Amino acid sequence: MNLKQYYTLFMCICSISLFGQYEGLDSNRKQVYEKQSFKDSFAEKIPIITSKFVGLDFMVSPISNSLFFEANPFVGINIKDRIYLSGGAFASVWSFYSTYFTSGINVTGRLVFSQIFLHTEYRLQYGQISNDFMPREYGMYGLPIFGIGYLKDESAYVLIGVAVSDKFAISSPLGKFVYRIGFYF
Repeated sequence: MNLKQYYTLFMCICSISLFGQYEGLDSNRKQVYEKQSFKDSFAEKIPIITSKFVGLDFMVSPISNSLFFEANPFVGINIKDRIYLSGGAFASVWSFYSTYFTSGINVTGRLVFSQIFLHTEYRLQYGQISNDFMPREYGMYGLPIFGIGYLKDESAYVLIGVAVSDKFAISSPLGKFVYRIGFYF
């Protein structure tokens, strides 16, 4: 075989091969492409923040000739259905021969065990800092509160606790004792 025959044979083989490839891509048949599935290990894990929530807790205390009312709206996140972290603002009014007003912001953490939870809270509160035997004086102070509560159906709860600061007892008719009724929306 001479060079011309090799060249012709080579061109014949190449044209058949190219035509076969071209015909497969340009045919009228629809080609089906299968999607490759792969497992995303991050998507299969339980997310750290399981939900966001909004709530309101309040405390009402009618004692003899006084009336105490406190409202605390808050927003927060739920971490793995065990830890609740929230923040909010609060205001309270106490009427006992004269009217006292307290307001501020707070940060709350709760550790939930089934329906029982441990509660810790830190408040930055503006309220009365002098007792009744001195001229009325208002000021800003920090206030930690610790307590325990009962959670019903993750929509309502009851909390009892104690405020560590003596200044809280000045602005509350119950002294250092704290109880609240709350709702999650």
